[in-house]
Amino acid sequence: MLLVLKIASLIVFLAWIFSFFPVVLQLILIRIFGGFFAGVTNKSIKPVRQLLEPPVLDRVFKLAQDEMVKVRERDDELISNYKNKLWLYYGATDGWTPQNYCTELKVKHPDINAQTCKRGFRHAFVLTDEVEVGKMVGDIINETMSNNP
Repeated sequence: MLLVLKIASLIVFLAWIFSFFPVVLQLILIRIFGGFFAGVTNKSIKPVRQLLEPPVLDRVFKLAQDEMVKVRERDDELISNYKNKLWLYYGATDGWTPQNYCTELKVKHPDINAQTCKRGFRHAFVLTDEVEVGKMVGDIINETMSNNP
């Protein structure tokens, strides 16, 4: 991610050039390259195109940069204070959270409700598995509500 932040201006510039392409060509390129490299499905092409709008992309990079500067370590005090309200779900294959993050969290907070994904959802699940993830989260909310009337 740090490399991406270093070339963010270039990426936004390329997105600006991309914005001048006819919409049909944009959609075709997103379908080809997005599908090949990121698993973008047909239903996600329009949101990906919106994400590639230069002002949106610029805000994404600014948010990421702000996050990289401000978030340096896990806030264990905050987690302890709200552990009964938290459900933490770690991706098994997304590269954003190494497997040991969940293990270390459970060592520090043994009664925290945290688990590692066993269903293979990617970090960008909204592009491919939004229904399945939504159902899973809905089931967990319903289960929590029925256990705590």
